[in-house]
Parts: sequence; structure tokens; C-alpha cells
Amino acid sequence: MFFGEFVTFLGGSLNQILIPAIFCGYFILRRDYYSSSILLMWVGYNIVNVSFYMADAVVMKLPLLGGDSSMHDWNNLLWMTHTLQYTHLFSSIAWGIGMFVMVAGAVLAVKFSVKEEEVVRL
Repeated sequence: MFFGEFVTFLGGSLNQILIPAIFCGYFILRRDYYSSSILLMWVGYNIVNVSFYMADAVVMKLPLLGGDSSMHDWNNLLWMTHTLQYTHLFSSIAWGIGMFVMVAGAVLAVKFSVKEEEVVRL
């Protein structure tokens, strides 16, 4: 546990969001805004997926990749921070953020799919 127990538990969810976010930033730097907006939708989709995993922190019914003997990351994270009672609140906030990011990415994808020269001006 190079970065400590907390970051180790957070790592899976964090990477699920950071990997597409890094690629989104890469395409922004290349000024490829359409590709970055598609990746932004992926970031939002992954935040929504993390919110479902967060919501499962108390009941722990979702199947885990390591099988039944695996530890539930969000149960451990929220237990370590003494916020397990706020599971529903945190997962709802994450879901809302994820949906907003996904919709924003979709709107931007539509916007950047039409080149400036193709826009009909009235």
C-alpha cells in the first residue's frame, strides 16, 4: 500500500474516472474538441457507475471482481471516514454530477460535430 490504505481503496474508482479524463484533456490540448466531448461523456458514464458502487456500500449486494472474499472499497472508505450513514447522499450527488457531465459531453459533441463553415447563417 504505497500511498496508504485510503488511496488504495479509492484507487479503482479514481482510475475509472481519471483514465478517460486524462485522454479528454489530451484531446483538448490537441484542439480536437469533438473527441474530447465524446470522452467527457465516458467520464460522466463512469461517475454514474461509481455512484452505483457507492450506493452499494451498506448492503454490499453487487458482485465484486475478486469474488465474495473481496473487500468492498466504498464500504471501507466510508467506514474509515465515519460517513457510512451518508452513503445515499454521496451516491446521489455522484450520480447527479455524472449525469450532468454525460449530458454536457453529449451537447458538446453535437456542437463540435458541425464545422463552423457548415453552419447556415440566417
